[in-house]
Amino acid sequence: MSNDTFIFHGSLTDGPEFDLLQFAGLDLTDEEHDRLWGRTNPRDFLLQALDIDEIVLDDFEGGPGQSDVFYEYRYASEEDFVRDLRKALFRYLGE
Repeated sequence: MSNDTFIFHGSLTDGPEFDLLQFAGLDLTDEEHDRLWGRTNPRDFLLQALDIDEIVLDDFEGGPGQSDVFYEYRYASEEDFVRDLRKALFRYLGE
């Protein structure tokens, strides 16, 4: 793996550790925001729209409503991730 591999984390409950729209530098209208996240969620968006590696790091079984799974995500580089994320978001919003 190259040194510029972009690595970040997330969980099933909370999604990625950062806001995808903010990271992509997008400021959507309320209507666009609702249209996007009304059809999917950040984790599913990453998996469906980007060819991203998702690695299970840990899972926690704490009873009903208290379980979670923790992930690590890997992408070629941060620059590639931002570029591809922006393209995927625009494509998804245009559908």
